[in-house]
This record gives sequence, C-alpha cells and structure tokens, in this order.
Amino acid sequence: MEKQLPRITSILKGDMLILGLVLLVIFFLRLPNAPLVTCDVDEGIYLGIAQEIVRGGIPYADMWEQKGPLLFYYFVPQVMVFGTVISYFRIFHTLYLMGQMCIVYLIGKPLLGGKQAVIPPLIYGLFFLRRDWWTHCINGEPIMIGPTLIAFYLYTIILRKKGDTKMHLLWCGIFCSAAVLVKQTALFSILAIPATMLFQAIVSKDLKKLSFDLKYLLGGAAILPLLFSLYFMANSAFYDFIDQFILYPSSYTWLSFSEKISIIASRFYLEFIRGDISVSLTHLGIVSSAFAVSCMGLSKRHSAYDFLILSSIPLSMIGVAWGGHAFAHYFIQMALPLTLVHIISLRELGIDQRKMDILVVLSVITILLAINIPDKITDYNVVMKMQSSDPIYLASMYVKHNSEPSDSIQVHGMKIQTYFFAERRPPTRDISLFFMGSRLMDRGPIIQEIIDKKPKFILQSQNGDYQNLTWEDYVPIKSFGRNKNRIDILIHKDKI
Repeated sequence: MEKQLPRITSILKGDMLILGLVLLVIFFLRLPNAPLVTCDVDEGIYLGIAQEIVRGGIPYADMWEQKGPLLFYYFVPQVMVFGTVISYFRIFHTLYLMGQMCIVYLIGKPLLGGKQAVIPPLIYGLFFLRRDWWTHCINGEPIMIGPTLIAFYLYTIILRKKGDTKMHLLWCGIFCSAAVLVKQTALFSILAIPATMLFQAIVSKDLKKLSFDLKYLLGGAAILPLLFSLYFMANSAFYDFIDQFILYPSSYTWLSFSEKISIIASRFYLEFIRGDISVSLTHLGIVSSAFAVSCMGLSKRHSAYDFLILSSIPLSMIGVAWGGHAFAHYFIQMALPLTLVHIISLRELGIDQRKMDILVVLSVITILLAINIPDKITDYNVVMKMQSSDPIYLASMYVKHNSEPSDSIQVHGMKIQTYFFAERRPPTRDISLFFMGSRLMDRGPIIQEIIDKKPKFILQSQNGDYQNLTWEDYVPIKSFGRNKNRIDILIHKDKI
C-alpha cells in the first residue's frame, strides 16, 4: 500500500484528474435535457435521414436536405444501436462534446503550464449549456466543430515542429474537409489554417514552404469529397448532392453580404445581453480577444500559434453571417474561437503557476459540489417520465401502432421528429417542406405529389405554414396536445 501512495499522489496532482472532474461537471449539467422529445426541427430532419440511410436509402436522392453527408452519417451508427431512444442520442452527443473539450485541452497544454490548461476546456463546455442557442438539441454546428478542432490540433503539432509534417498536413486536410462535409460554414473557420500558412510565409519570406504545406493540406482535403462524389455517382445521386449541398445553400438567403453582417452583428449583441452563464463567457472571450491582440508579437516564438487562434475569430464570424438568417444555433460556431483565445490570454497574464493551480482545483471542486449531481439524475428521470405525455411522442406512437412499416405519413409544420419516433418515411423525398433545394420555388407540384402518393396519415401541427391546407380525401381521426403544441392526425378515406 505504501508503494502505491506516491503514485496516487502523483495522479491527484496531475491535470488528468482535474480535467476528468471538469468533464463530469459538463456531463451532469447537460444530463437533464437528454430525454426531451420536443426540440429543434433540424434535429428531427437529421435523425429522419439517418433512419432512411439505415433502411438502405441514399441521402439527397431519397431525402432532401442541404447539410453535408457526414452530418447524416454521424447519426447512422447511433440509429443502428439506440433505435429511437432520444436520450441515448443526446448523451452520446454530450460525450462527443466532452471529447472536443479534451482536444481543447491538448491545444492549450503546450502553451499553458500547470492546471490552468484545464480552464479553456471548462469554458468551452459551459458554452454548451445555453438553451438560447438550442445547445440542448443536436445541431450541425457542434458536430462540425469536432473535425475542425482535430484539424486545428494537428496543425498546432506542425507549428511546434513535432512529428511527420507530411502526414500531419494530410490528416489536417482530411479533417478540414470532414468539417465542411458536416456543414458548409465550417469552411470559414478552417480558413484560419491556410491563412496562418500565408502569415508564416510573409514573416519568413519562405514561399517554398507555403507551397509545400498547401500541397499536402489540399491533397488531404480532396480525399473525402472525391470519395463521396464517386459514391453518389455510383448511386445516381450526384446531381442531387450538388444541388442540395452546393447550389441550394448559395441561394438560401437573398440578402447582400453587407446586410448579413449588419443583421448578424445586431443579433449577436442582443443574444449576449441576456442573463445566461455563456453570456458572461462570451463577453470574457471578446475582452480576452482584445487583450490577446494587444499582446500578439510580444513572444515571436508563439506568433503563428496566436495568429491561428486570432484569425479564426473574424473568419468564424463570417461563417455565422453567411446564412443570413441569424438563427440562434448559428452562433455556436463562435464557441470555439472565443474559447481558444483564452489560451493566449492566460499565457500572457503570467500568473504564478502554483497559485493558479490551487485556484483551478478549488474552483472545479466548488462547481462540482454546486451542481448537485443527485438532483441532476433526479431531473433526468423526471423528464424521462414526461416523454409519455409529449404530443409528438403520443402522435408518433399512435401512427406507429396503427400503420405498417411500408406505409408513409406526411408531417406538416415543425414536428419533424414524428418521422423518427414513428419510424415512418414521408411519401416524397421532402422530409421538410421548408428545405427543398431546386424545388423550393414551386411547392404546388410537391403538394400534388403528396396527394398522389396517398400517405396513410397526415399530421398537421399548429405552428407550420401548411396547417390551413384542405385535404379532401382525408378525415380527422385523432388530436394530441393543445394550442401551439397540438397535432391533428388525418387518415386517408381509403385506409380507414
């Protein structure tokens, strides 16, 4: 036993224990939201398409959606393992975020001595407690940040002149393209990497190195798009892929870029004056950014490292602005750069390492005690029991138990999760009538196509723009919920 004491003491003194406690903090703070049935419409779309892939379908060809294919394939293994138990998907997503926190730690550790390297991961995790950003749902932004973070980490290894540069650049390129193949706006965040390469070339006047780095980075970045293009060509879905992934997003908004920036800037400010823990973190990130900019160049040893992080802030903001709609979850893309900038600030503050270690340990233990883990587990169980009374869940179970797997249903409004819980597909490839690619401009033929396919049930929710449609061959049979949460179920006369 005495021989083990030095080893136990060493573990307790190490960063891993404190990082583990930070991960537990974020896990239990997010846990109560895991069983929620009603969530963002996008989550229902992604889960429905993943379900279709498991049934043998091809994204874009069998179901329309403008996000990247890797977003749907992120869910495929989960659908195969978890079925339709939504709490498991959300818990898995939290574990995925915890993995990202570990990568944030790895990026910051070389520049931060002692336990202060645990602070950026804690800040990053706290960003994902904000319900205003719909972080309790599973959106594309946190999923795309995963490969973006890995690409950043690989490039910081190159900046520290560690390992095989060629292989790290190739893998960096692969993860850059993986992020874009989740959601297109990731392109702006990862542009910080070639921008840093250019910065280094200008400072060192070494264009040969710039050419070398770009060659391997772009070579790696080409691999996944090429493989997906070949896959979609082989399945006669290449045009649908191009239409949804490239052509439609370019026309998703009709605002000029200056109008986008104006709207996003005002919305960005309004989002951050609400009483929420991530509001303070965001303000801290902005102040930290200003401080880091003022410190840049004080240590030439880290100048490229600093440029990578600082350039990702305005570039990511352009990514947020690009869509032009200012949906709340778009701002999740800013969580990464506003976290990484604290690495620079903490390094430049130069706080005594021993005092900082004590402060970090006490803070993490205090937070862990304050969140009251037993209460969080109780909250999870309470929300889990509430599933049985949720209108979406009730309507889905009714449809599932009164139809065959081969029957189709049509969902109007924003209750897209119904497809997922009922394990039924729409009669057309339009899982949502809000996102239809090149078909967007003419909905009339789509409605006619739905009528011609004769789905067994039509579910109309009270917050969609189709609730006033008249379906001559359908009769109301059941309703669940009230007011804006109400779902009306209609059945085809021939299928009663």
